[in-house]
Amino acid sequence: SLFLKALEHKNLKGAATIHATSELEAEQILAFDPSLNVEIVPLGITDVLRPSDPTQTIDTNIDHVLTKSRSQAQIELKQQLSIDPSCPMLLFLARLHPKKGLERIVSALADTASLNTAHLLIAGSGEPQYERSLHHLCEQLGIAERVHFLGFLKEGQKRQALLGSDLYVLPSASENFGISVLEALNAGLPSLVSTGVALHDLVAKESLGGVIDLDAPSTNLGDSITLLLSSPDDLQAMGMKARRYTQEHYSWTSIATELKTIYARLIGLNKPS
Repeated sequence: SLFLKALEHKNLKGAATIHATSELEAEQILAFDPSLNVEIVPLGITDVLRPSDPTQTIDTNIDHVLTKSRSQAQIELKQQLSIDPSCPMLLFLARLHPKKGLERIVSALADTASLNTAHLLIAGSGEPQYERSLHHLCEQLGIAERVHFLGFLKEGQKRQALLGSDLYVLPSASENFGISVLEALNAGLPSLVSTGVALHDLVAKESLGGVIDLDAPSTNLGDSITLLLSSPDDLQAMGMKARRYTQEHYSWTSIATELKTIYARLIGLNKPS
C-alpha cells in the first residue's frame, strides 16, 4: 500500500528480522521487499483439554482422554441442539464474512444427497445484514432445520463445539494463518480447508483432514465432505494424529523456545565486537 511504501518501508528495512506466522505471510512480506529478513514462527495455542483447575491431575494417556472427551461432548451437544445421535455434525468456527466460504458449505449441505442427514454448526458473528442473508439462504434451500447458528461462543462453549463435532470445514478464499484450524486439530477434529488457508500445507502433508482448491473446475465440496465422513475409523485416526501433532509443535512452550532462539541469535549479532 501507499502507507507502507511511504512510511513503513524504512521501519521494515531497519528491523533485524520480521516475524511471520506462516509461509504465506512470509511470501507476502518478501513480495513487498525481497531483501527483508523474515523468520517464520507460527502462532501457538492453549491446549483445549487443559484442566480448568490447575491442581487437577492430568491423565497422560492422550488418546484415552481425547476419545472420552469427544464422546462426552458429542452426546451433550446433540442433546442441546436436538440432533439425532446418528447424524454427523460439521463445524464452521470463524468470523461470519463472505470470504470465509460459508455459502459454499450451506449449498453443499443442500445439494449433496449423501449429506441429507448432516447438520452444520455455525459458530461466530458478523455484520447483521450478512447473517440475515445466511439465514435466508438456509430457508430458501430447505435446510434451516439442519443449520444451527450458535453465535459467538465463550471458551467452554467453543471447547464443546470443537470436541463434539465430526469435521471442521473452512473453504475460505484467504487466511494468513487460520488459528481456528489449529484449535480444531488440537481438539482432535479433522479439518477440510481450502488452499487459501495458510495451514493447508500442514493438513495435506500430515494427513489431518482434506484440502480443496476452490479454483479447480473439478472441486466439489459436498463430495469432499462425504469422502471424509464415510470412514469414521480413518477420521478418528486423523483426529488422534492431529491432537498429538499440535501438542508437540504448537504449544506455547514450543513456540516460546523458537522465539527465544531467534532473539538470542539477533542479540548476539548486534553485540559490539
